[in-house]
Amino acid sequence: MFNWLRKKFSRREKEPSQTLLWGIVEGPIAAKDIPDCGFPPESTMLVLKVSRGEDVFDAEFWFNNFEEAYVLVKHFQTNLNPIVLNNKEP
Repeated sequence: MFNWLRKKFSRREKEPSQTLLWGIVEGPIAAKDIPDCGFPPESTMLVLKVSRGEDVFDAEFWFNNFEEAYVLVKHFQTNLNPIVLNNKEP
């Protein structure tokens, strides 16, 4: 009986892994302070701690201006909860 249950549940399809933003590692950094970055000078970058499934890594996120990036800074200054990104394709 136990083997039957184990087989039944092991065949369950995995749900697509969510992408979670856990916090800011570095930034905000203005594009004008990064030589040869290729982004407009008013752009701003944040390095964020990201997880997808079991993988955890740092990733660069670029914003059009400082104000857009600072929305995330304020979020992580007051919240421990991660931000869940939508992984569904259009």
